[in-house]
Amino acid sequence: HVAAVAERATAWTTVTGLDGAVWQSFARIGVASLGLSLAALAAAYFFSLRGRSALAFGAVVLAAANLSFGAIAGYARMAPYFSLAEVAPLVQRALEPGAPIVFDGGIDTASSLLFYTDHPVMLLGQNPEQDFMTRQFGIGRDRYLTSEQFAETWRSGKSLAFVTERSRLAEWEQVLGPLPAPVAESGTQVVLLPER
Repeated sequence: HVAAVAERATAWTTVTGLDGAVWQSFARIGVASLGLSLAALAAAYFFSLRGRSALAFGAVVLAAANLSFGAIAGYARMAPYFSLAEVAPLVQRALEPGAPIVFDGGIDTASSLLFYTDHPVMLLGQNPEQDFMTRQFGIGRDRYLTSEQFAETWRSGKSLAFVTERSRLAEWEQVLGPLPAPVAESGTQVVLLPER
C-alpha cells in the first residue's frame, strides 16, 4: 500500500508511506549505481598504484558520473509519487482552453499543476480560510469547491479534469455515480475526464 500524497508530507511519512515494491525498485537503482561506482574507484586505485594518473582520474570521473546518473534515475523513479508533471501535458491537450482542473486536495500537493498547465486549478474539499490571500483579501475564493458544487460541475458536461487519489475512487463513485476509466496515472493519483 502506498500512502496518498498528502499523507507523505514529511521525510518520515515518505519513508514509511511508500510500499516495498517502490523501495525495491529504488534500491535496485542505488545498488547498481553504487556497485558500478565502487568498481570504478577500485580501478582508479589500481591505476594510481601503477602511476597511470590520467586513467585513475578518468575512473574517478566515471565513478562520479555514475553516481550522478544513479541519482537522476532514482529521482525519475520517485517523481510520480510527488509531482503531476508527467500527466500535465496530457491534461493540457485534453481540455478546452480555460477549462478547470479540479484537484481533490490542497494546493501544496497540486502545485505542479499550476506550474505545468495553463488551466485554473480548483481545490476540492479545502477550507479557503486557511489560505492567507483568500482569507485576507478574498482573492481566489472562487477556486474552492465543495463536493456538492463539484458533483454539479461534473454532471454539467463541461470540459474539466479531475485529479484524485486512486484509493478515493470508490468514495467519489458514491457522489458522482459510475466513473470513467482514468486517462492518466501518476504515482498514487489518477486523472479522470467526464464523459461528454
